[in-house]
Amino acid sequence: VSTQSTWGIAIISLFRTMTILKVCLGIGVLLQSILAKQLIAITNFEPMSKCRVGKIGKDNSSFSGLDIDLFKEIANGLNWKDDEWDFHCMTPRDLFRSLSNGSSFAGTGGITILYERIQAGFVFSIPTLSTGVTICLLYTSPSPRDS
Repeated sequence: VSTQSTWGIAIISLFRTMTILKVCLGIGVLLQSILAKQLIAITNFEPMSKCRVGKIGKDNSSFSGLDIDLFKEIANGLNWKDDEWDFHCMTPRDLFRSLSNGSSFAGTGGITILYERIQAGFVFSIPTLSTGVTICLLYTSPSPRDS
């Protein structure tokens, strides 16, 4: 599979997920979006996202990475105007807090899907990256487990 195909699949998956999330968030969020900019919580997790904690905006010098590029494509696909949303760089803990209290519309930045987060009510997109990382150890006898 080519890199271009992988990016295309990831963008389509995120676009569909974000469309579903936007519809599912309900009238309250839609009213809020009329009154104020939507903040997209971002964590500094290179290479997925690079930003400085506390920074708000969307300029390329302050926000970069795969998740940033994908979200810009999603916003474009949803016909969001530039003055309707901004990235807000924060710590991972603050990202989940801001999603919980409604101060952020969505979050991205190398977020890991954990069972505990699903139980807490967070909704995730289809994963955009699977590293396939595995750990291999040489088994020798006697092993520490054999003692």
